[in-house]
Amino acid sequence: MNESNPPKVALIDMASCEHVLAIAPACLSARETQRWRQYRHQRRQQEWLAGRLAAKALFWQRLEQSGAAAPSGRPHVQQLTPSALAALPMKELHQIEILAPDQGKAPQLFWKGAPVNDGLSVAHAGGLVCVGISSTGEIGLDVETCELRASAYYRSSFAESEHRWVQRLGGNNRNRRIFGYTLLWAFKESLFKTGLLIQPGMIAADTIIIGLPDLIDDHFSDWSQFNIVHLLPIDLRSGSLPQGRHVHAAYCFNGRCVITIIHLCIKSTSTNL
Repeated sequence: MNESNPPKVALIDMASCEHVLAIAPACLSARETQRWRQYRHQRRQQEWLAGRLAAKALFWQRLEQSGAAAPSGRPHVQQLTPSALAALPMKELHQIEILAPDQGKAPQLFWKGAPVNDGLSVAHAGGLVCVGISSTGEIGLDVETCELRASAYYRSSFAESEHRWVQRLGGNNRNRRIFGYTLLWAFKESLFKTGLLIQPGMIAADTIIIGLPDLIDDHFSDWSQFNIVHLLPIDLRSGSLPQGRHVHAAYCFNGRCVITIIHLCIKSTSTNL
């Protein structure tokens, strides 16, 4: 999955960044601070704050690299380390705002009060917060923890073709089957977060076929040991996608959590899958 201008994706491990998050409210604008204070539970406050900080860090990097040639190649996840976050000019970051137009709607980027026409997606689970920004099309991210769920979840959330795909992937290995279902659901969520589903209310019933299942592996690495984590590309198809878009899908797995990304590029964007 090589792109002429791939989305920027960043990851924060909240457990390792607690001391940075303690000073991170300084990066919020007045409107963001008001929204942040509406959360009653500390964990939800911290997740929301970490997502805003990660998005602002990505956009600030773009501002600093303004005028440089657009990067190309395989998309990856940038690990935002405590030292990198602590070095950010917190008080200047309030000029970058991430605001949701309505409750439950995708957040939007603003720079000095003006909207930025970039795709933005935020996800969190398992103590991880992941953010993606794209200037070439809509983006959807999700983070899911691999764990066994109630049987009703599997019956209601997946089509028969998806059950067969998971069976081919996992066989008699329960952990691989759990991984397969988690991966499928994460891609469903990523697809929903692009905001371009033909029938967004039908996410649970939508059939997503992932090609080349023999190339999808549940090997993993310890993300905390790397500043850059490469995303593994896959072939994804769905009847719910709009026409006229290149679909780029990829994921990474650390043995506990899955991160998925779907990037919907406009046709005029030069890409090589």
